[in-house]
Amino acid sequence: MKKRLQAADLFCGAGGFTTGAVQADIDVILAVNHWRTAIQTHRHNHESTRHICARIDAIDIRHDATIPDIDLLMASPECTHHSIARGGRPMCDQKRSTAWNVLDWVETKQPRWVIVENVREFRDWGPLTEAGRPIKARKGEIFKQWIRSLEAYGYQVDHQVLNAADFGAATSRSRLFIVARRGRRKTAIPWPEITHPKPAWRPAHEIIDWSKPCPSIFSRKRPLATTTLKRIGVGLRKFVGEAAEPFIVKGTITAGGTHHSLAVPFQMKAIGRNPGATRPITDTVPTIVAARENHSIVMPFRLKRDEITSSWLPDLDAAAYEWVETEIERGSPIEEDLWSNA
Repeated sequence: MKKRLQAADLFCGAGGFTTGAVQADIDVILAVNHWRTAIQTHRHNHESTRHICARIDAIDIRHDATIPDIDLLMASPECTHHSIARGGRPMCDQKRSTAWNVLDWVETKQPRWVIVENVREFRDWGPLTEAGRPIKARKGEIFKQWIRSLEAYGYQVDHQVLNAADFGAATSRSRLFIVARRGRRKTAIPWPEITHPKPAWRPAHEIIDWSKPCPSIFSRKRPLATTTLKRIGVGLRKFVGEAAEPFIVKGTITAGGTHHSLAVPFQMKAIGRNPGATRPITDTVPTIVAARENHSIVMPFRLKRDEITSSWLPDLDAAAYEWVETEIERGSPIEEDLWSNA
């Protein structure tokens, strides 16, 4: 029987990298993360893996005899101080230095393969000003040094940006993958072939559990801000009025009981970069980042005009109430029905 490759997963998070390795029949024997919640989640998903809850630089990889040799080293160094998701906030060199710790493991364990995953901007890793801003003229300088260091340990290195949607995931998440193979083979490092080119990307509605309840915004204890309501209105006009593929939704729509009704859900970002951005439910889910963001689904449902009373809007401020009334007066795709959301 062919021996399974053994791997370690550094910065393991909840275990996505490990899950992929297990699906490829790789035995992930070690997972490392400094965050207790991540380790608990990873242990729940991968009970047979040994877990170490510690900072990567606190592990004495050179002298810890309990850490076995491995065939594959997987690592996802901290990305938040590389990513554009930081917006214009200053970056910190110390936060960006965890990638160097990966090389300590490479030098000590000398795995046959190394796979490092990070944001695309990891390629731009370079010196910062005293204010924590990238020096444009030295863009990518440290990244190239890091690659040369990996090569100096005897590895052939290649890297590509891969989009998860191209391989069957229902999210358009692009990430940089760096693959290193020990030895000086002349053959190129193999890369996976795209299985789902863009016209065949999986839509978000395939992975949403539509059986979960979707409460109305009118029953919220804390009303939505007027700007949020306006953003929802823009999405409704964009996707409800013009969408070509509405969904048939079954549920308790009014006090009258269970009915069937046409509804066109759509995706909306309420908080984070580009708030108010909308996309159809037939698109992929956008990239979910570590920064504070709010991704939501807007689910329209139908109400007759004579069912809309002020009792539905007890806590909305005057501006929000006026906006709803304006929407009624404007008319909707179904005569005098009001399309609201949850």
